[in-house]
Amino acid sequence: MTQDTCRNIQDTTASPSVSGVRYGVSSSSHSRINFRNDTPYPNPENFKLTFSFRTVKKDGMLWVWANYKFYTRYFYLILDGGFLSLQVKGHKQPKVLRYNAKRLDDNEWHRVDLRKQGNDTVEVRLQVDDLPAQLMKGMPTPKVMKRRMYVGGVISRHKKNFTLPLDGLGFVGCIRNFEVDGQVCDLVETSRDVIPCAVTQGTAYVHSGGFASFGALSKFNSKPTGADFSIRFRSSQPNGLILSLLSNENHMTARLTTHIENRSLVFNAFLADYGVEISQRIDLTICDNQWHEFSVDLGTTHFILRLDDIRREIPVKIPSEAIEVFRSLPVHVGGVSSNVASILNLNSTMGCFKDLQLSGVFVPFKRADRTNKVVPDGCPYI
Repeated sequence: MTQDTCRNIQDTTASPSVSGVRYGVSSSSHSRINFRNDTPYPNPENFKLTFSFRTVKKDGMLWVWANYKFYTRYFYLILDGGFLSLQVKGHKQPKVLRYNAKRLDDNEWHRVDLRKQGNDTVEVRLQVDDLPAQLMKGMPTPKVMKRRMYVGGVISRHKKNFTLPLDGLGFVGCIRNFEVDGQVCDLVETSRDVIPCAVTQGTAYVHSGGFASFGALSKFNSKPTGADFSIRFRSSQPNGLILSLLSNENHMTARLTTHIENRSLVFNAFLADYGVEISQRIDLTICDNQWHEFSVDLGTTHFILRLDDIRREIPVKIPSEAIEVFRSLPVHVGGVSSNVASILNLNSTMGCFKDLQLSGVFVPFKRADRTNKVVPDGCPYI
């Protein structure tokens, strides 16, 4: 299917320099800042670092500048119990400057101003917003890799050598306006699993490889008269899973999947014990960056599919016990676990999801039993 029939909708997401970059989509989330070779690298004796951040998590790594092979020399800025803490280690034991003026895990934007001056007496100055600055003299000047810094986390390979507090626990939240010596740093150019920062109450974002798993469909309505679900979704990907009913144990014998395939929506239902094998394609183009609504109603004589204004009725003749098998299967939105995805060749749908209803019950994404690479209330692409 092509996009010829789709309205051209521009991505209205604010630039990350304005909205910020969100970290924590996965445990590998981070930005790597590589300073250019044709300009002087920052000097660990004298430098200025400023940025703003927002989070509700009390612990997490904000910034690190180190000798990355073994992390024996470093500058390390973290949130520890909601308070900002700077640790600096040279060839002796680390020195710690804890900013005690205020807890900062309040989901408000806070501006950090960190300065180090290496004159006769080495001094570090740390300030947040308009709160009083805190100073510490006698700070060491560690021998770090001058041309590289990490923000929000580090690469997985580095975590094997990580012996710093929090064990490399990544930051979960938003960072913006990151500057070193007055130069704005791009937090997206060299990064992994970061997205623009957004607050979208009730609208979830699923990243590549992500999924939200809920309990069995029957858990949401005890009436054994049928099974139904509906959801609204928006994606710019030509392929990906929307919603499925299956378990990790018996997905080869019982499953129901709805997915995008070459920008068309495909419905599949399979029950080996009852001879059910159905595949239905709905020839309506899934348009990039546009909302679509999809629903399924399962009965013993008909399966009814609706995609926007299109209705498809599939005649079936199956016993109520077969419907109960479908109802007993867990619900997955946006994707499935990696091993099942590989076997069934079903990738995640990178995009936004909202208005999930299971058996007529509205279910917020925060009620998911398990999530992976999902932001429940922070989809940036709407």
